[in-house]
Amino acid sequence: DTGTVTDGRANSHADVLWSGGHLYVASHLTINDELPAVAGYPSYLYRYSYNATTKTYSLDSGFPVVINNYKTETLVIDRDSTGTLWATWQQDNKIYINRTLNGDDHVWGTPFQLPVSATDVTVDDNSAVIAFGGNKIGVMWSNQTSANDAMWFAVHVDGQSDTTWQAARTAIQGPNTADDHINLMRRQADGSGRVLAAVKASFSAPGSAPLIFLLVRDAQTGDWSSTVFGRVDEADAIHDPQTV
Repeated sequence: DTGTVTDGRANSHADVLWSGGHLYVASHLTINDELPAVAGYPSYLYRYSYNATTKTYSLDSGFPVVINNYKTETLVIDRDSTGTLWATWQQDNKIYINRTLNGDDHVWGTPFQLPVSATDVTVDDNSAVIAFGGNKIGVMWSNQTSANDAMWFAVHVDGQSDTTWQAARTAIQGPNTADDHINLMRRQADGSGRVLAAVKASFSAPGSAPLIFLLVRDAQTGDWSSTVFGRVDEADAIHDPQTV
C-alpha cells in the first residue's frame, strides 16, 4: 500500500492502465447486476506519476477529469497508438464509448453509442476495450437479445475518424452463448496481433453445457475460434463441493 488515495466514494470500482510513464485509473460508481445505469454520478479518470526514489504516486495537475456522467456496472479503458484513451460501458441498453481529444488526457469528448450493428443490448450486457496489433482499438460486448445473441467485436483503426469502425463481427454466437462476463487481453510477447477473451455463456441447466469459453481472434482473417474450458456441471461442483 503506497498510501495513495484514488476515488474516496463508497462502492466505486476501477480499471487501471500503465502507459507512457503514467498510471491511469478509471473509477466509477457501480450498480448491481441487471440494473440500469443511473445518470448523475460521474465516472472519473485519474492520472498519476510515480517517483521511483520515494516510491510514491502523485496525482497529476488537472485530474481527475470526467469520462461520463453515469453509474454503471462496468467501465473499461485502454490507449491506442496515437495516445488517445478510449472507454466503454453500457447505458440505456446500448454499448457506449468515449475518447480523449487532440492527444490531451484532460479532454474527453461526448459519449456516443458504438456506431456498428448489434449495439442495442439488454440491461444485463457489458463491454470491454483493448488496444492491439500496434494500430487498432477493439471493443467486445455481449448481446443477449434474441435477435443478436452473441459475443460481438468491432475494430477501429488508430487515426481514423472516431465514428469510423469496421463492421461488427461475432466472436461466438447462438442462443445462450453470451453473458455479461468478459476478460479481454492481448499477449505482450505475441507480435501477431491476436486478441484473446475469456467469456461466460448463459447456459444454466445442470449438465455438460459449456459455461466458460476461451475465444481467440486470428489477426489475419479477423475470424474467432472458441475452446470450452469450463462447463455448467463443473461450476455446480465448485458451488457444492459435496457433489465432487
